[in-house]
Order: sequence, then C-alpha cells, then structure tokens
Amino acid sequence: MMRKLLFCLSIIAGSVFVANAAVVATGTVMGNVTSTTGTLIMEVAGAVVTLTPTAGGTTYLDTTSGTGAYNFPVVPAGTYDIYAAATGYTTSTPVQITVTAADTTTANIALTRIPGVTVSGTVTDSTTGGVVVGALVLLENGNTGAVVESTTTVAGGAYTLTGVADGIYQLHLTDSKYEPFTSAEFRVAELGVVRNIALIPLPMISGTVTNVTTGGVVVGAMVRLENSTTGAVVESTTTIAGGAYDLDNVQEGTYVLNVSAAGYITTTTGAFPVVTSDLIENVQLPPKTAGVTISGTVTNATTGGVVVGALVRLRAGATTAVVESTITVAGGAYTLDSVQAGDYNLNVTAIGYATGTVPEFVVAAANLVKNVALTPLPTVTVSGYITDSSTGAVIVGATVLLKSGTTVVDSTMSIAGGAYTLTGVTAGTYNLVVSATDYATKTVAGLVVGEVNITGENVRLRESGSSVIPVAGTGSLAKPDFNITATGVLHLVNFTRAGLITMFSVDGKLAYRRTFDAQENSVTLPHGIVHSGSAYIVSISQGKSIYRKQVTLY
Repeated sequence: MMRKLLFCLSIIAGSVFVANAAVVATGTVMGNVTSTTGTLIMEVAGAVVTLTPTAGGTTYLDTTSGTGAYNFPVVPAGTYDIYAAATGYTTSTPVQITVTAADTTTANIALTRIPGVTVSGTVTDSTTGGVVVGALVLLENGNTGAVVESTTTVAGGAYTLTGVADGIYQLHLTDSKYEPFTSAEFRVAELGVVRNIALIPLPMISGTVTNVTTGGVVVGAMVRLENSTTGAVVESTTTIAGGAYDLDNVQEGTYVLNVSAAGYITTTTGAFPVVTSDLIENVQLPPKTAGVTISGTVTNATTGGVVVGALVRLRAGATTAVVESTITVAGGAYTLDSVQAGDYNLNVTAIGYATGTVPEFVVAAANLVKNVALTPLPTVTVSGYITDSSTGAVIVGATVLLKSGTTVVDSTMSIAGGAYTLTGVTAGTYNLVVSATDYATKTVAGLVVGEVNITGENVRLRESGSSVIPVAGTGSLAKPDFNITATGVLHLVNFTRAGLITMFSVDGKLAYRRTFDAQENSVTLPHGIVHSGSAYIVSISQGKSIYRKQVTLY
C-alpha cells in the first residue's frame, strides 16, 4: 500500500527522513559497555553499539552515555547480533541475542583497551634555541578539537603524553612568554610519535636612557611600561650599564613609557603600538635644577603596615599631568627630589588598594613630608564553566582573560569539567575574554565585580569552523556538502578525508555518532532515531571544519 509522507524543511537547512509507521511486535535491548583493567571495571562512554538482525535487515546503532549505558527501546522481536566499538578499544566479537516481544533483553559488552603509544618531544625558544620549561601542552582530537590529554614541559623542555590511541591529533601549546602554537594534524598508529616544537617569543621593547643635555647614559633609571589608555603599569625595569633596558614578553596593545631617575625630570613618551615585532625606544631625560624634596611613607590604612612597590606620582597643580614619579621601597618610603616651586598634587596607586591622593599643595623653599594611607580593596573569586554552545560539551584548556580596558588583570585556563577560577579580583568593571582552539573568541563585556564572590559566570563558545548557510528549498551548503534522502540515507559529497558524523537533539543530547572513511560516500541512518516531530542538529566534522544543518522530522 502506498503511503504519502510529508517532509518539512527546517528554517536553518532542509533535510528529510521517512517516519516508519509499521506496527510490529517489539521488545527492548539495553546494557552497559565496560572495560576491565586488573581488578578495576570502568564504564566506556561514547562507544557505538551496533544491533543487526541475524537474518539481515535494518541495523540499529546507539552511543553509550557517560556511565557506559546504551538502550534500544523499540526493536522488532527476533534474533540479532550485537557488538560495540570505541576509540582506543578493540571492537568486540558479535554475540547473538534473542529479542522477545514486550520484554527487555540485557546484553552487557566488555571491550579490551588497546595499549596506547607515546607522543613526546622537546619545546625550545625559536630565537635562542634554549629549552622552555613549564609550557602547557594539550593533545587535541584532530576531528573534534576535544582535549584528549595534557601535560607541561619539564627539565630540558621535554614533554611526554602516554597511552595515546590510534587516531588523528594536533598539539596546542601555550606559555606566558610565547605566542600560542598549534601544530598540523598528525596520525598516531602503532609507533610512538616525536614532535619537537619551537615557540616564538613575545615581542621585546628595549632601548637606552640618556641625559638630553650631555648625551651621557643614565644608569638606574626606572622604566615603566604603562597602558596608554588606563595608565596601569604593565611591566617595569631599571637601566643597567650603558643606560640600557629590556622589557620582554609584551602582549599586543598600545603603551607609553614612563621614565624617571634621581636628578632628572620624569619623562613620558608618546603612545606606540606593540604587535609582533621587537621595538627600540630610546628616551632622553632632562636634568633637574636645584629644588626641594618631597618624601613620605605609604601604609595600609587598615593594618598600618607599610606598602612596598606603590607608584607615587607628583602631578602639576590640580591636573593629572605627571611631573615626577617613583616607587616605594623598603619601609614603604618614597622620595621625590629636586621638585621646583609650584603647586602639585600626589596620586598613589598599588595593586589591591584603592587609589590614594594628596590634594593640591604648594612647594616653596622647604622640604615636605607627605604620608599616604591606602585603603585595601576587598577581593573576590570569579568562577564558572566553559562549554560548547551547540552540544553543551565542556571545553578544557580554554584561555580565560580578565581585562580592565586593554590591560590583562588576571588569566587562567579551564581545567577538568571545563571549570575556571580567577582569584584575588578587586571591585571594578571588567571584560571577560574567553578563547579556545577551533572556537570563536567570546567577550563578556561589563562584568561588574563587587564584594561578593561571583559563581556561575559560565561562557558558551561557538565553533569557529561551523557554517550554517541556508539555501531555499535545498538546504545545501558550500562544498563539501551532505544531504539526507527520504529513505534515511546520509549522502556525503566532496568529503575527501575521514571524519565524524554526530546528531544531537535540540536539547543537547547525543542521538547518533559514527566515524566515516574517506572512501565512504553514504551512510544508512538507524530507524531508532527517526521519529515524527523530532528535531536534530546534524554535524559533519572533518579536521577543523564543521558542516552543520538542523533537521525537523514530520
């Protein structure tokens, strides 16, 4: 008997399925997939369980949950062969089972772990050739981008990742002194893999500080790299023999140099950008004429303890124009010498404290003492989870930056479970910038931090490789492409490499997953996931590229 079937194209992309309306006597097949190591029995999540009628016919597939469980809720009565396969395990031998109408058949499956191989190497500085210790090394699945294993480089710049199963992978390395690195994809089979990596150091700013009148070098001058917008000190150093200074590991941004030395007028350069290249910034300091000294002590207003490392700025009149600056030393002491007669104010900042000020005062002929007490700021914790916006899967190894303007205040990486934590955050308004390999960077702007810990500041990242390009009436994508026929066959067009097929329900639950080889051009989908009114997100992953359509079945 002919049946008329109505197929509906979803708004995002069109694909069609046939809903099977046949009424037959059915039963249920369920169980768990496990692996035994010594006396330890472990659940195998993500295993694909295949159920095939012994006499031939429709094949059913299901993917095990996080606890290793699978379930075929509606299966026609009869005799079947069942087996399971999972990455890193030997595929089980098919076992024959009998499904009885209106009954549940339990079939537990044991998989044997395939001994993994080792991925190792040495990480060095691309400029000096020296080894890099403490770099974070992430081994990522080449198809999905998921972090499989991680470690850090040890003495000699060495890293070792053990127990790596056969598959396609890439390495992602990060270190605060170097540009992030992502390797080309490589295959792990039966032999160990050695990947030596040279990291590119972040830019350096260097130069010489001299006397503008005599041209002589100035040794011991304080050179501060400041954010050109906020004035925050990013890095500082002092000039050595020859008046030379170096500021290394400078992140991309726009900065000014603030240079001060005893007997000289503090000088601030114009703003300049830092991108990828090293910069040379020479600074000339005008010598001071005779003047008075302003000195004092900076303390904690709550405890009375001294504050070392506070930045003390002497500013003209009631303005913000810096005339001279210095840093508090042992005992919280500071000294500003050779100050010319005039009106000034003091501005004092230190990490973890509210800015302190001394309102406008007059400098005449006598030395002055100006003590400043800074109020400590309360600190809180900002935490949350980083997940995939489409699947809800956690993302390990995402970089989380807390920024005030363009200045990075704190940073961390998401760990197991996708969790991240930023500690010691003072009150203020920040931007939370989250990035991860194969995902579009996301900025959470205007994060207001007060006196209470912030939990649940969760961030969902969208895969940067995904493209959803609806074409009216066909749902086709820019090549490579795929489509689903009325008989439930998924056709792959112009996919030249192996990849991964996944189907998720719109609420984020995995409905179907299967790898495919470069030679395959079609896959028959199991009837178990085809239900009238169901909606799925179908993704084809190949390397870093992800092709996606949303499907609604009628």
